Amino acid sequence: MDGCVQYFEQQSYSPLRIDRYKRLWKIKLIPLMVEKSIFHYSPSVGEEYIRTNIEGTLVTPYKRDIIRSITVLNEFQENGTISKTRPRSIKRELSGQIGRLMEKFLQHLNSLRRSKITISDHRLYLSRFLFYLDSNQISTIEDVTESCLLGFVSTQTNNKMGIVSTIRFFFRFLFEKRIKLSNPLCTESKNFYPLKYLLQKD
Repeated sequence: MDGCVQYFEQQSYSPLRIDRYKRLWKIKLIPLMVEKSIFHYSPSVGEEYIRTNIEGTLVTPYKRDIIRSITVLNEFQENGTISKTRPRSIKRELSGQIGRLMEKFLQHLNSLRRSKITISDHRLYLSRFLFYLDSNQISTIEDVTESCLLGFVSTQTNNKMGIVSTIRFFFRFLFEKRIKLSNPLCTESKNFYPLKYLLQKD
């Protein structure tokens, strides 16, 4: 949230508008994060607030302002910038061999009754990872290397800790479910996630 405020100031948003957004985040989003024991804001927090408090109700000008404050915060979290017009919601599809494995992982989390916010966060980070892999012509899990994982994480600027955790959980799932894969990241019990030092790196 602090990064978003700095962006507002750099882009010469009016102090009145900045204070308005900050106040709405404080009274609407922060209590939800405290209730759910969430320490770092992510777009799914805002989506959860809208889904449980605004959807299906009469949208007043005040509620539109809440939605707008969440929308700009989410857009900044995802893109590092904020467009002049309201962005459309993004449907994060996970396709291909790797995407299907990711979907199995998310289904597993759902079977464990993980919260919608948690699953949505994992889907967001996995979709970024899958986009990176596609951009580098990597279409099978067998071709994902340690250098590839390090390269992906190095490109991320927001919530790197959450991204690393998601990738760790994903590869742990592949290992624990004994999914037959030749990639050693998925088959070696002691070394199946090569991310143990990532959080120590900038």
